[in-house]
Amino acid sequence: MDLTLIGRALRQNRALVAVGVVVAILAGVFAGYSVSSSGLEPRSPDLYRGSTTIMLTNPSLSIYAAQMGGSAVADPAAVPENANLASLAMVYAWVVSGDDVRTRTEAIVGPLEAGETLTAQRRTTQPTGTESFGSNAQLPIFDIVSNASDGDRAEEIVTAATDVFLDYVSAQQDAAGIPAAQRVDASVLRTASSTLEDGGSGPVSAALVALVVLFVVLLLVVYRTHAAQVRAGVGTGPTRRESLTAPVPEESPLERSQHNSWGRDVAKVAAGRSE
Repeated sequence: MDLTLIGRALRQNRALVAVGVVVAILAGVFAGYSVSSSGLEPRSPDLYRGSTTIMLTNPSLSIYAAQMGGSAVADPAAVPENANLASLAMVYAWVVSGDDVRTRTEAIVGPLEAGETLTAQRRTTQPTGTESFGSNAQLPIFDIVSNASDGDRAEEIVTAATDVFLDYVSAQQDAAGIPAAQRVDASVLRTASSTLEDGGSGPVSAALVALVVLFVVLLLVVYRTHAAQVRAGVGTGPTRRESLTAPVPEESPLERSQHNSWGRDVAKVAAGRSE
């Protein structure tokens, strides 16, 4: 790489380089951001995930008991069948995603904006696992999940949705007149928290596009300077054709006599060696 050529190109084309820098900045800004009524907004904003973990339990079958089941009823057919809490976890996930819970949640935190969501997901893995690679475990546990472009907003939505869901379940049990011993207990296993799921691509896209455009501009400037230099013959030696067709300078009489005497001396030495 000829650094002197690059330096010469930058000095001779300051105006073009300045225009290239401006174009690169504008291209980067419009690649990573969009113009709206509120100003510049990232084309792909940050995405935060808020979540609360809910566990379902049966008052008559404590998860902390060493022995479950057993009844003093004589007729086994009269024993009521316990609900499958793992299956209910999936049902309750649909309840959270339904219109009732969403409407009541929006009454607390305001309408969900574009990109904000409220849903739920049944858990089948250990606490550190991800449901992207779920297992076949049947757990009476599910997560209430929200997505927003701000961490506090995501946590606010999921906290309100959790309170709404718990109150909704209790209200439905009261309306159905279900005895306390037969009710499903829903409790918060892990309180609301938010994590950054996607850092967005606004700044990254802007920087990458700006660098690419600037590199192309500088490359064109250097090529333009090199082409002008070649056309003007600056800093270039004679071509092979010019070297072959260049006239050979004539020898002076003194150089010719020296050359001839030197040739005769060499001939004498060669003849003596052959004898």
